[in-house]
This record gives sequence, C-alpha cells and structure tokens, in this order.
Amino acid sequence: MRLSLLLVVMLAAPTLTKRLDTIEDGEAFAESRGIMLSAKLENTRQAIAPRSYDYKVGDVELGITQFATGRAAKTWCEVATSTPGFGDIVCNGLVAFQMVGGEDVDRRRMVSALKGKTRYQMPAATTLADAGVDVGVDADAGVDAGSGEARTSEPAVADHSAQPPRNRVGVLPPDMRGYQGIAWGAREGEVKRLHSDIKVAEDGRLYRECVAADFLAICVYSFKNGKLKRVMLQFDSKKAPRGLSQREVVDALQKALETKYGPAKVAEPDWLRKATWENDESTVRLLEEFMSGPFIIYESKRLIAEVEQVPTDGL
Repeated sequence: MRLSLLLVVMLAAPTLTKRLDTIEDGEAFAESRGIMLSAKLENTRQAIAPRSYDYKVGDVELGITQFATGRAAKTWCEVATSTPGFGDIVCNGLVAFQMVGGEDVDRRRMVSALKGKTRYQMPAATTLADAGVDVGVDADAGVDAGSGEARTSEPAVADHSAQPPRNRVGVLPPDMRGYQGIAWGAREGEVKRLHSDIKVAEDGRLYRECVAADFLAICVYSFKNGKLKRVMLQFDSKKAPRGLSQREVVDALQKALETKYGPAKVAEPDWLRKATWENDESTVRLLEEFMSGPFIIYESKRLIAEVEQVPTDGL
C-alpha cells in the first residue's frame, strides 16, 4: 500500500523542466504546460537578443526571448525580476518568458505553470481586477536625483567632491559608501525622512519621481534585512527633452558619470551592460535596456552578498 501511494505521488508530481535553448523549445514547453499561444508576432523593435516573439494568451501578452549566451540571459533575468515595469518573468536556460497585461491572477497561474509547479488552466471570465503601481523599474541605478517636482538640472551622480585619478579606469572615490548622503545599511524610516515624496509600491519597495542629469527618472530604493542595499534610477527615453534618442540619452548619462567619477570600465560587447565604476564598498553601473530604457544602479557590495534572513516557519 505504501509503495503504491508513493508511486502515485511520484507520477502526480510535476516533472523537472529541461533547459530551454530556443524559441521553439519555449513554445513547446509552454504548450506542454497548458498555455496555448496565439497571434505569434516577431518583436523587431528589441535589440537585446537574436530572437524574440510576442504572443497572446487570452488577455495576457506573453513574450518569449532567446538570448545568445547564458550570461546575457542571466543578466537580463536578474534585472527584469527585480523591476516592476517588466511584468512577470520566468527564465530557463537561454529562454525568458515575459508576461504583461490581463489579470494578475491569470499571470500568476502562468508563472506557476512555466516553473513546472502546476498545469495552466484558463481562468473564469471574471477574476481579480488589475492591480499594481507601475514604478517603471527596480533595477540598480544611480545618478544624482532631485525631486520630480523640479525640472532643474542637477549633478550627474552621488554627492562626492573627490575625483578618482584619471588614469584609473572604473574606480569610484574610496568614500563612496552610499547614495546622495544615505549610507548603505540605512533603514526605511531614514530614507522616508530624507525624502517626503517617497511612495510605496504594491510589493513594498520605496520609490519616487525625480530628475537626474536633467532627465526625468524613477528612483527606487531596495532593502535587504531592512537595510538599504541598492538605489536605482530608471529613465524613460520617450520623455527625454529635446527629442533625444535613447542612445543619445545613454551617451549623455555616461558622459555625466565620467565627469563625476572618471573613465568607465566598459565590458566586452553585451546587450545590457554599458559602463561600470566600483570601489571596495560600492558599485555603480549604467545599463542600457532597449525595451524599457536606460537605468543606473548604485549598490552595496556587502549587502548584495549578504544572505536574506527568513523565518524558520514550515521548515
């Protein structure tokens, strides 16, 4: 009897998903989980990956992107999963699934199915209403940001007067240990006291509208174990002044950052990473994301590496 019960449980358990390498792998896997794709259309606007297609699943728009390398896929997925504006993300191998629109409960069912936990079933016609504050991002960022109420030009990066030696590429000043006077490890209350215009997103993250280097941005504050670990600015290229293109916005931001910190360290060609500066405590990255716009990330090396503390309930 016990053996029979164990066999039933084993047969009923979801199978582990194999690595997905192509668009076709992603399509086949989605349909094997009960997600019927329709209205396939190639996404020719994106420039982050060799192949990308958009589909419809009821009222939800589902995108499948095939990356050229595991590094590119991992980097994009890390940024996308921490950014509200990207929607719901599931990554496997070289393939990323991105779901936006429709009902929140419907997208969550798709996420569960694509993670191999359940099989997707179309929900009833009426479900939970759409919810959520679209803060535009939650990646890493960091140019000096002022209140979104004032359209005045501000310094291009954190408030540090020291300049790095010009012959050292990608080096931050040694006293760069936070963002605009807020030290890494600061509590939420400290950030709220400093910025009265702080808002709270649906997922609990703090954000505010701001102006950085004369560009409108969303400034997002991320915490780990209650301590500030990252500040990110996301820019909407469509709202750039003077009709600048996204590439012109990125170039302007990099020039401003290099004026503040010196020459950037630019990695080998990569769809996402644009420029980096760092010291023993902090990292600053300027990233160019073709679908949502450029952003800058300031983060604490120590807190990013710190393990998140979770309760032991249920273990």
